[in-house]
Order: sequence, then C-alpha cells, then structure tokens
Amino acid sequence: DRLLERAHGPMSGGDVAQHPRHMRMLGPQHRLADLQRPRVRLERLLGLALAQPDPPDVVVRTRQVAVLAGDLTDAELERLVEAVGSGFAPELLRRDIADFVEREAPAGRVEEVVDWLESGASAEARQIIDAYEPPVPLEEWLTEYTTDPPSAVRVRLVARWTDARGTGDFFVLLEQALSEAAYAVRHSFRPEAGDFRPLQGEVLMARLENSFNAAVVTALHAAETVPDTILTSATQEYESDAGQWYVETYQLAVAEAMRAAGARVVDALAS
Repeated sequence: DRLLERAHGPMSGGDVAQHPRHMRMLGPQHRLADLQRPRVRLERLLGLALAQPDPPDVVVRTRQVAVLAGDLTDAELERLVEAVGSGFAPELLRRDIADFVEREAPAGRVEEVVDWLESGASAEARQIIDAYEPPVPLEEWLTEYTTDPPSAVRVRLVARWTDARGTGDFFVLLEQALSEAAYAVRHSFRPEAGDFRPLQGEVLMARLENSFNAAVVTALHAAETVPDTILTSATQEYESDAGQWYVETYQLAVAEAMRAAGARVVDALAS
C-alpha cells in the first residue's frame, strides 16, 4: 500500500552527486574509469533484479490502451503501435530504472546488495531454482498440493521469503503503473475520457492479498528443492535494511519507468 502511494505521488528527484576533489586532479581516462565503476555495479544489480517479474511486452501495453480507448480507427491504431514500440523500448526502460536507483542509493548501498545477491544465500537459492526443472507444471502441482501439501513450517518460511522480496506487491504495483500509463496515452485519442483512479481501500487490500497468495504458491513450486537453511538465510538478507531498500527502490523505479514511458508515448502521438 505504501509503495503504491509513493508510486503514484510526485516523483522525487535526487541531488546531483558531487565528485571528490581528488578526482578532478586525475586524467580523463582515470576519471572515466572511476565514474563508470558505480554504474557497472548498478547494471549488475539490475541484471540480478530481472528475476523479478518483467514489465509486460509491447503487445500487452498496446492492447490495454486500445481496449481503454474502445473505438480506435486503423490509422490511430497504427500510430499507437509505433509510439508504444518506441516509448516502451527496453533500453529506455532499463535506463530510467537505473537512473532512479542511482539517485536513491545511499553511498555503498548498491555494492552491499550486489554482494549478497551474487555470493550470499540469495545467490545459492537462485542457482538451485534456476537448475531445477519441476517434474510437473504448476497447474498439475496445484492439484497434488491439495492432497499432499508441504508442511506448515515450509509454507510459513516460503511466505516469509515472498513477503520479504515483495513479489506479490510488485505484481499489483506493475499493473497499476501500466494502467496509469495506458490512461495517459488514451487521453491523446480521447481527451474527454475519464482519469486513472488507482486501487484504494478494501479493493486494493483484496488485490494485494490475492497477489501475495499466488506469489507464495508459485514460490513453493519453483523453490521446492531449496533447503530451509538457505531459504532462511536468503530471507534474512531481504529483510535487512539494505534488502528492504533494494526491494522498495527497485519496484518504485519500475513504476516511474512505466510512467516515463507513457509520457514518451503521449509526446510521440502529439508530434
């Protein structure tokens, strides 16, 4: 809920970093190397973050706007497809996400998170999950789940891990960010159309609960072979101050990137 409130409020800017005085004394090649190192670590962080749900593809975004508009002509639809394809280009989304995380990151925070994502328990859990091929698909596994469910201890542990990673919340935040962008684009075709209204109150809480439950079930299936000891340690990494900063900042970065992409589409349609 707090993430959704932040995501749909004014975007907070970051102060421009001031480089240490000794850097101005170095040659251009040294300065460039020093400036690039934090960005390289940031790119590594975003690469690891791709384990989170990816933003919907261009087809999904275009379809959502078209459905909202309701009666686009062939010419309008052609303009929309082109504008969405360029406005939501993956490299632009990634750049916007990286810029947001870079602005929000306290000194040393990115390095701290990258360290345990690459070599901590979270890395071990991810390697096990990536190497595991469930013997049955999720839908079939759910049938077996009702007759032979995991232990209550395991369910609670996976639920705690899911909660720490914010996976369920992220799905709702992503849906809302995409809807907000779609409504903004719709106004380019239908200025009289209604404004976007984010989920609130009981409706929001019910959607968050459903999304969380679905995320827990998916995690139980995908992480079936991850030992409890590793999962517990991975959960503690995400529950740390650095871990919660990472979860919240990355999710807000994606929401802001979606908003910026919608603005690019609006500008393209207006030109």
